[in-house]
Amino acid sequence: MSNQEPRKNKTKEELEADIKTQQEVHKFRKFVKEEIYPFLLEHSTSVEDAKMMCQVLKMSIKQAVMNKEKLTPVATLEIPKVDEKYEKYNQFMKLFLDKTVFEVDQLLEGMSSVIDSFIREENTKRPLSELKAELLD
Repeated sequence: MSNQEPRKNKTKEELEADIKTQQEVHKFRKFVKEEIYPFLLEHSTSVEDAKMMCQVLKMSIKQAVMNKEKLTPVATLEIPKVDEKYEKYNQFMKLFLDKTVFEVDQLLEGMSSVIDSFIREENTKRPLSELKAELLD
């Protein structure tokens, strides 16, 4: 006897998403086969050179995006509002409207690091006995 759960029929939306994913995969494979691979065959001198060409282009594009982040104000982005029950996130977002995407990324990453530092400092002084140990029960 099998332990597998009975097969569940997919919804129309799930089927449409599957079809779209398959179409995107097909489109990517076709582009790789008909465009990228022939270009690399013609313009690279070795396997390592072809890999390097891919990496250099990828890094160049990422750098261009990062440069754009430094100039893009958060206020110009179309950020979807979250559900009313999460209004605190909409209020939080308002703090950053005059900042660039890059600045917000740096500020939030920095705040996360500060919180981690607070926790590390507190945990160096906190006795183990203060922790809830329900998992040991």
